[in-house]
Amino acid sequence: MALVESGLNKKTADNLGLPESFSVFSSFPFAGMNQNEDRTAVDDKEWFVLENFIKIGGGNLRTLWDRGTTLYTAPNGKTIVKFYWYNIGPALYCAVFLSDGTAVQVDTSGNQVTITSTAGTFYTAGSITPSCCQWGTKYLLISSNIAANAYWAWDGAVLYFAGTISPVITLNGAGSAYSSPPTATAFGGAGSGIAVTPVVTNGAVTSLTITNPGTGYVPGDVVQFQFSGGGSDSSPQLTAVLAANTVQFINVLAGGSGYTIAPGVTFSGGGGGSGASATATISGGAVTSIAVTSGGSGYTSPPTIGFTGGGGGSGASAAAYLTAGTVASITVVSGGTNFTAIPSVSFQGGSGTGAAGTVVLSGGSTGAITSVTLSSGGHGYTSAPSVIVSPGQNNAAYATASLMPFVINGYAVETFESRVWLVNTYATGTQNNGGVILNSAAGSLSDFATSDGGSNFVSNEPFLRSQYRNIRQAQGYLYTFGDSAVDVISNVQTAGSPSTTTFNYQNVDPQTGIAWRDTAAYFGLSVLFANAEGAFGLYGGAVKNISRKMTKVFDAAVFPPTAGAVTPSGAVANIHTVKCYLLNMTVTDPLTNLPRTVMLGWDEQDWFIATQSSSLTYIGTQCQNSTYTAWGTDGNTLFPLFAAPSAALTKTFSTKLYGANSFPVVKQAMGLWMMTGDVSTNKAGVSMTVTMDTEAGSYPTEVTPLNFDGYPMVATDPGNFYSVNLGLTAKSTSPDFVLKHLVIGYTPYWGSWGSPPLASGQ
Repeated sequence: MALVESGLNKKTADNLGLPESFSVFSSFPFAGMNQNEDRTAVDDKEWFVLENFIKIGGGNLRTLWDRGTTLYTAPNGKTIVKFYWYNIGPALYCAVFLSDGTAVQVDTSGNQVTITSTAGTFYTAGSITPSCCQWGTKYLLISSNIAANAYWAWDGAVLYFAGTISPVITLNGAGSAYSSPPTATAFGGAGSGIAVTPVVTNGAVTSLTITNPGTGYVPGDVVQFQFSGGGSDSSPQLTAVLAANTVQFINVLAGGSGYTIAPGVTFSGGGGGSGASATATISGGAVTSIAVTSGGSGYTSPPTIGFTGGGGGSGASAAAYLTAGTVASITVVSGGTNFTAIPSVSFQGGSGTGAAGTVVLSGGSTGAITSVTLSSGGHGYTSAPSVIVSPGQNNAAYATASLMPFVINGYAVETFESRVWLVNTYATGTQNNGGVILNSAAGSLSDFATSDGGSNFVSNEPFLRSQYRNIRQAQGYLYTFGDSAVDVISNVQTAGSPSTTTFNYQNVDPQTGIAWRDTAAYFGLSVLFANAEGAFGLYGGAVKNISRKMTKVFDAAVFPPTAGAVTPSGAVANIHTVKCYLLNMTVTDPLTNLPRTVMLGWDEQDWFIATQSSSLTYIGTQCQNSTYTAWGTDGNTLFPLFAAPSAALTKTFSTKLYGANSFPVVKQAMGLWMMTGDVSTNKAGVSMTVTMDTEAGSYPTEVTPLNFDGYPMVATDPGNFYSVNLGLTAKSTSPDFVLKHLVIGYTPYWGSWGSPPLASGQ
């Protein structure tokens, strides 16, 4: 048992040179920290304070290591506000977000690539830092709700955002007979600057590597690529030209009478326009309809409609209506080469419909495209649509690019069921958008169109008091974490034409939510997170408090917006092979009653406190080959945690105050014994400073290192301490050792109560 209070028999006491009534208190074989109970009431094996030690096993309490070598240092005048580890393929990277809203990518060797040098992109002072997740092993997704367009994709070299093309280019035709990579030139849309490099495999274009995603593109733009060179055919480039204020239709106001033949239709006025023509139809001597055969061009106001002839009829009148929304002609920028059959054309974008045409080749049914004969100009176009030529009639490659979405953003981002999910979107003024969930179309990181299966879901549940603060998938479900509740999304399905996405949405816990987004961390099958009441775990759809033994720490913690308090953040780390959850936060030290920032650590059973020689402002997780490493920043530098033994790190433990179960008995401290194991590589030794703790105060105690059977043992003669309760606090800066055993020896004091005084002898 951990607590031994039975006195020795006389023979044993004589053999050991100890008083017959000698007894011991012991915390062996050790447990974790308990700040829920009074110090006199914690379990005998538990610690009142356990800092920079972790329990590896029974009788195996090992010291924690300190921070490692700096990987990255922020430029002068900037600080690190967040970082996120991810991988592109097998390569491991860290995105480091800086206080001016810029960001850099850092690899494990410290090599840097600028993600953006544009200030204010990802962060502005006082706003939430960006949220990150991965899209497979290809892209890092970044989101924020600081603006309407605050959603990005990063492929390790190129940043994609609203106004650029997306990272996914569709090869409509791979082409053939390429002996080298062709030149691919982007065309179409309002933007510019796109640069790509085709990749050729076995004579066909298999992909396009984007080196510049362009900028300035607007919703509805369609971007195509024209291929030339490379030893194969060239693809065409056709552009549509909209009619400039043409006559769209003519409305018959009065049919007149007496017409024996259809009268001619005339146009006059119209602000300088010309070229319109139309044909009238009569029935029963009256004009019944007028069909526009040519819309003309250049009209700035509707022309006046007149009639001529008609076999003596009169009285007809009509009004013309203008539109700029028709396709007037097709410009052949490049006709392509070696078509073996006439390809078809279609029109995409421009917000209109109905345009149609037929390709004319130079050789009739072969050769290059020389023109397109329009059979219909369509209507409703607000910009020139893209002219799409079907692939397959020559050996050229064909490709189109989609755009990154507009007005997409979110406080937190996650991927689930091959879709992107964002919560708590940007609000422009009148209502709180904290209850909004967005999702992309299936299989796409950039298509959020509702017609393709994207959706905009608004929560009406009563438990979401203010806003969503995170969204994470676990165990085949998607969980939304609000400020005061946790909900679950399941059974996500997309079906129909146009596509519609549906899902089930249910509440998991109506009373517990997340206060700080970045405290959330995966821990096996669970998600751990924190609020001001404690740390919690989401287990199979149930939320459980995991921090009851740290209740007083949370009660006395210092949280934002209090000056000097860090925003809590979480990480997972394998510390001496023990997997732990770490929560970085500002607490009130239970020994000094002063505020300081520490990490609360939890190994699924026991709690401990961890610090590093640098004060941490943010922590995060790196995972590689199933090994989890915690990283931290002090605002200026980025470094791994628990990376090397260090004499700069103070290790502390405080036992319980033993003796409460024999409260009336005054005890005289007789000694304490600790067995330690020096596991430092240079055998630096083990030394400690110790105080004997009583209900009346703490008193320094002389410690003498000894050796016993090759194990360092620490012994002390504590002096004449008399108290109802006995405990100790030990501190050490020895770099790396294991505490194997600990006992406090005492004898009952049978004198009169209060003489000698409690805790005397100093």
